Amino acid sequence: TYEIQLTADEPGVIHVAAMLPHTPARLRMSGNGAGQLSDGWATFVADLNLTDEAGSPIRVERDGRNAWRVEEGRSGAVRLTYSIDLAHDTVDWPGGIDGAALQLPWGAFFSGRAVFVVPEEASGPTRVAFRTSAGWDVAAPWSQVPGEAGVYEAPSPTSLTESYAFVGEHEAFT
Repeated sequence: TYEIQLTADEPGVIHVAAMLPHTPARLRMSGNGAGQLSDGWATFVADLNLTDEAGSPIRVERDGRNAWRVEEGRSGAVRLTYSIDLAHDTVDWPGGIDGAALQLPWGAFFSGRAVFVVPEEASGPTRVAFRTSAGWDVAAPWSQVPGEAGVYEAPSPTSLTESYAFVGEHEAFT
């Protein structure tokens, strides 16, 4: 489960925390888009940390564009935390870019490719829990988990990293 914290109190930043059931060998972001940036989407990632179940840090090192290598010899569930800087408007994007995140006075629009760091070997569905300011709503393409407010389920890693969401003040039409 990924927990996305995005609030009006701290505009321009998304805080992400994820419980991963197994220690991955590598972590990655989508390879789609952000081609003009040498680090790709990882350009906007700050304070990436991985800890074991006891809270002990696990070494994580950059490993090329959009990727991180995880310390070998570890096993078991881990907690991944990091922040995303939404200052994508400071970058010169090519025409038609729809993957860049955008902070607005009334919320934020983003693609999964700009937010989610996932295990390289990820498969299957992933839950995403949104923690937002009062009065803010979530518009996401995934199914909402019954009985769990603000929790959605992406059916696959590709759906997680290649879909779009808006969090903020808006009116939904169906």
